[in-house]
Amino acid sequence: MASSISPLSTPVSVNIPPSVISEIERTQGKPEELKMPDPVAPFGSGGLNTVSDAPTVIDLGDGDIELKVNNTVFKTHKHLLNDFGRLREMIKGMERYNTGTPCISIYRDERGVEDFKNMFKILYATLVKGPFEFEVPILISSLRIATAYEFPELRKFSIDRLGSASLCAIQRIQLAREFDLTAWDESAFLELATREEPITKEEARELGVERFEELAKAREDEKRKKGAEEERLRREEEERKKREEEEAQRQREEEERKKREEEEAQRQREEEERKKKEEEEAQRQREEEERKKREEEEAQRQREEEERKKQEEEQRQEAEKAKEAEKAKEAEKAQEAGKGKEAEKAHALLYQNMVGPVSSPSLAVDPFTLSDVPTVIDLGDGDIELKVNGTIFKTHKHLLNDFGRLKEMIQGMDRYGDTPCVSIYRDERGAEDFKNMFKVLYASVIKGPFEFDAPTLVSSLRIATAYDYPQLREFSMNRLESVNFSAIQRIILAREFGLSDWDKSAFQELVTRPEPLVKEEVREIGIDRFEEVVRAREEMQRKKGAVEEKVRKDEEERKRREE
Repeated sequence: MASSISPLSTPVSVNIPPSVISEIERTQGKPEELKMPDPVAPFGSGGLNTVSDAPTVIDLGDGDIELKVNNTVFKTHKHLLNDFGRLREMIKGMERYNTGTPCISIYRDERGVEDFKNMFKILYATLVKGPFEFEVPILISSLRIATAYEFPELRKFSIDRLGSASLCAIQRIQLAREFDLTAWDESAFLELATREEPITKEEARELGVERFEELAKAREDEKRKKGAEEERLRREEEERKKREEEEAQRQREEEERKKREEEEAQRQREEEERKKKEEEEAQRQREEEERKKREEEEAQRQREEEERKKQEEEQRQEAEKAKEAEKAKEAEKAQEAGKGKEAEKAHALLYQNMVGPVSSPSLAVDPFTLSDVPTVIDLGDGDIELKVNGTIFKTHKHLLNDFGRLKEMIQGMDRYGDTPCVSIYRDERGAEDFKNMFKVLYASVIKGPFEFDAPTLVSSLRIATAYDYPQLREFSMNRLESVNFSAIQRIILAREFGLSDWDKSAFQELVTRPEPLVKEEVREIGIDRFEEVVRAREEMQRKKGAVEEKVRKDEEERKRREE
């Protein structure tokens, strides 16, 4: 999420309206109880409670609430702040007394603004666009804000990422003290106790007297254990060398025994050689019988090859007949459809554009408006309505602006000042596609969800392709590649979304698999594609037969050489 920082030139003095709730932080970082201020003069009027400096404004894009931290205003989104337990209570209190701009104020120490700036980098990260990696200062800021304002998932996320960061032992102890991470403190203490390098003055000052005294005792115990371990290893090494010398002696004795056995074996081989010569004549007779047997097997193989080619020729002829019948049906359909050609062009134009007019209560009802009351799906604190056929999604403008075509529609709506609503028209699966797509669009790197079923990803791919969101299209394709689709299903998806690599791999799978295509699969891919598969399978079988024959002859040649 891109952010822009722009200073406010006016007004130089600001009044606190009734919609603002203040939270005062103690110097130790523990917030006091929330207080609702008494009603004061409207925003912008002169009076008490003014500040001399104009606040810095950080606009996070299409925000619906202001969060003021010290003298910095973040224009952000209510549905994100509601994940923090304490901020959610402040928002509810603000809404009960709200008479002005939605705004809550909190006061932190000098690093408070930077902490919130860093935290928002994680809060606005999505599974689709990222970012997916964060620096240590950003994670520490997020951990600090999540701990102070009760967002358990963000606290756990920050702790997990910091756990894999390269932090020294002292840094881990500092974080453990601030955020009550007992396990971190224990592991860091153990690292300091067992490392070879001595403790530095800076580390000792950070640990404190009591903790350093405890560490010094632990290091002495560790050194004592290490000395005992080194002595044990020395004795084991001496014992190992002794065993190696004994083993070498046994090997020499074993070699002498084997030498005697080899001499005996040589005498036996000479005897066997004599017997082998006697067997040569019998072997020649067996070779003649084997040659006749091979000739009979070759004749049988040729008969089987001719039968296979005959079956393939019959299958090709059936495919050609089916293709001719399909072409005849298509010609009949084209003739029947000639009379309604103009109506089909208008219908195609409507679904090619896929976009209806911007909705407005003052406009007359267009021909595609349904008479039924539309279904409303509220995605939480939305600032724009997206109408898909007869379904209205109450969603967020900053998410829709990622789609190139929807962004153009929103800009056109803003120019004419209509009600914040855009309407589009899809086929019968359009509303379900958008419903599934929003599951992916609202997924965050903090709370997930992190896994999606195949229909949800297909819907996301369809909407991303139709409305120009390249990153969502790439995300959906990457996830779908790990789904166990059949070859036919991959070909269907490849046709719809222009995925040539998917089509090639699925085609190759149909060619190389042992099972032939069934009627249902032929109907799905069409006669033309089926004919291509049949030709490729025939060529593969021809090559396979040639390879098998070569292997058989090579094996015969090898046996003859051995004999």
